[in-house]
Amino acid sequence: MELRTDFRSVGDLIDRLVTYAREFGTYNVRDWSHLKNQEDYQGVYRLPPEARGPLESVYVNGRDLAIGMADLLQGFHEVGMYPTFKSYVAAIEKSIETSLARAREVIANGKKTTSDSPEHPWACGEMIRLYEVQVRILESLRDEWIPRAKDSRLYKEESGRLQAMTQPEPQQLAQYTAIFHGNVGQAQVQQATHYSTQSIESVDVDKLARLVESLKNDIAKINFS
Repeated sequence: MELRTDFRSVGDLIDRLVTYAREFGTYNVRDWSHLKNQEDYQGVYRLPPEARGPLESVYVNGRDLAIGMADLLQGFHEVGMYPTFKSYVAAIEKSIETSLARAREVIANGKKTTSDSPEHPWACGEMIRLYEVQVRILESLRDEWIPRAKDSRLYKEESGRLQAMTQPEPQQLAQYTAIFHGNVGQAQVQQATHYSTQSIESVDVDKLARLVESLKNDIAKINFS
């Protein structure tokens, strides 16, 4: 099946889905059909209703899962349904969550029924095992494929996450406080500088005082208009 051009960057992820889709398709056409029509499944109709119902549910839900996942996992070419890779991943994730919740209940009820009804058809036990195989594939998709898909560059771009991740972090200037106790002379302090130099020269306070006094006397002699 030809890959969508906008999904080429996630081609390895799509290849995994196609492989799983083919497997689910095989379960539907070969295994479920065989167990239903070529083995002793018809014996389920001789069981009392309380036993027949859970075992029929195993067949109906298990085979529906195989059909549905075979279609979904190769449905990436349906642009109208999945306009973006993100929307396709969301559809798969939701379907997995719903299918797993239902499968656990149906399988548990089926196992209890076969345990309570030793005369159940052999095919029903095989259907339960087949259903469990399908559940393991769903769990693999949930635990491995979904995280990888969400970590892909395409998914991050469509989610707006990639741009945010590539924006440089604003530089935070460290704040420092210098506290001097007692007399301080000729202290040199720098903060948040790079490759800076600093020097300090001593001042003769007595000479500076005499200069100021001299300036005061000279200013008094000037006649300002």
